[in-house]
Amino acid sequence: KRIKSENPLNYNNEYLDRLEETKNSYLRNIAIIQKSIETKRSSLPPLSPENIAHLEKQLYELPINGETLKKVKQEAEK
Repeated sequence: KRIKSENPLNYNNEYLDRLEETKNSYLRNIAIIQKSIETKRSSLPPLSPENIAHLEKQLYELPINGETLKKVKQEAEK
């Protein structure tokens, strides 16, 4: 647990330093995600109607929200 500094100027600097660390971590994570997306995009075959149907089936079989997503789609199609 951090104790607030007696000197408000030091406290603000500590706060700004932590914000800067958070920002840098966020930017590193964005770079990792972007690189991953680019790599996967180039390594995946083009989507076909059959592939889309297969991915949709997998989506609806997800254990947590699969059934909910399927119901949402069915309601949207009505």
